[in-house]
Formats: sequence, structure tokens, C-alpha cells
Amino acid sequence: MTPRNNLASSSLQAAHNIPSYDLPSHALLDVTGDCKPSLHFAPLQESIKQFGDAIDRWVSKTFNEWQDEKLGNEQREMDLVREIKEKEKLIQEAKIAQGQLYAEIASEREADSSARQELRDLERRLASVNAQCESASKELAEVEEKLKRKRSEKLDDREIIKRQQESNTVELNHLERCTGLRIEGTKQASTVRYVWSLVNPDEYGEEVEAVVDLSGSDYKLLSHSPPLPKEKLDQVMKELNQSRKVWAWVVKMRSLFREEVERLRAERKARGD
Repeated sequence: MTPRNNLASSSLQAAHNIPSYDLPSHALLDVTGDCKPSLHFAPLQESIKQFGDAIDRWVSKTFNEWQDEKLGNEQREMDLVREIKEKEKLIQEAKIAQGQLYAEIASEREADSSARQELRDLERRLASVNAQCESASKELAEVEEKLKRKRSEKLDDREIIKRQQESNTVELNHLERCTGLRIEGTKQASTVRYVWSLVNPDEYGEEVEAVVDLSGSDYKLLSHSPPLPKEKLDQVMKELNQSRKVWAWVVKMRSLFREEVERLRAERKARGD
């Protein structure tokens, strides 16, 4: 046994509490002589067996730990792959959603552009309508001014008639007695009825009449009885509206009625009535 082997043997004995025997080297090597070896290997074998079992347990434990770590790594790898696939799926869905969002944005931009164009059209139409309203307002103001002047003229005419009626009451009464003319109002506002008697020599009580509308700026003949020729009536009314001389119109109307009455009398005489 070499010194290194002796050192290893001493270390092994110390580690496993193996008793040390200080024997001469020839006693250890003499296996055939009378001197029998006194070294027992059973404790050493037991220690070796225990050491081998410990190594086996360590190897088994290490292998199990490595196997568990391998399984854990495989599981983590599978989880990582699954997570990557899920993330890729989410990314793909996000891309699709992003594409849809871009499409919606493009559609909204187009709708916004169309709405802006419609707004500009409406603004132009509004400006045109405002201009038309301004023009219409000016025209309305002019019409109102004209109506105001006409109302003023109408009131002036009424005031003139009123003053004439008040100032000529005596003359009217005298005129009615002499000529049979009677002037009276009607149920219709702003109208006057002129009634003439003493027109028919055969029947002095027979009356003829004409109703005149005073509501407008011009005098208007509403009705008359008996009927008179239209061209003559139009001429008489035209002269009245131009001159505003009511009494001259009264005289002319009586003359027209007198002519018509005379014509009717002549027809009756011709028939022998």
C-alpha cells in the first residue's frame, strides 16, 4: 500500500469511525502463513454500501429534480407558446379592429366633408334668403308707406265728405225737396246709397238708386237700379275719380237715370201700356 493509499484509508476510517490497527505490513500481506490477518472488511463494506446507497439516493433525487425541472420547463415553454399564440391572436384581432377603426374614420371623414359641403351650401342659401328678406323688407316698407298714404287719403276723403255733409245739410234737404235726391248709409261699412225721385213724370214717387263704395282710394259703383249703359257709367265714374266732384257726379247720374226712364216710357207707349 502506497502512502497515498494509506492516507485515503486513514481518511475513510476517520469518516466512518473504523478502528485503526497498527500492524506491520507483512501481517497485512501474509494470507498463507500462520499469522492470520486481523483486519475486518465488514464495516468497510457496510460503509461502502451506505455510501453507494447515498450516491444512488443523490442520483435519484438529482434525476427526479432534473426531471421535475424539465417538466416545469416544458410546462413553462407550453404556457409561453400558448401565451404567444394568444398574444398573436389578440394582435391579429387588434389589427382587424384597427382596420375597422380606420375604415370608420375614413367614413366619418367623408361624412364630415359632405356635411361641411352641405353646411356651406346652407350658408350660401341663408345669405341668399337674407338678401331676399332684406329686399322684401324694403318692398314691404314701401307698400306699408303706400298703404299709409292711401289710408290717409281715404281718411281725408271721409273727412271731406263729412264736412260737406255737415256744411250742406240745409242744401241737401232743400235739394231733396226740389230734386228728390236722398243720401243715406247702408248696412255695409263705407258705402253710401244715392236715391233719386221725381225722375219719372208719370210717377214722381218712383225711385232710382246707386250705391257707391268709399273704402278705396277711388269711388266704386257697387249697384244701381234701373240698369244703365256700361260705357256711360264707366265714363261718369272715371270723371268722378279724377275730379273728386261728387255733386257733378250726382247731376250726371240723375241725367243718366232720366234718360233711361224716358227710354222705358217710350217703349211702354210704343207697346200701348
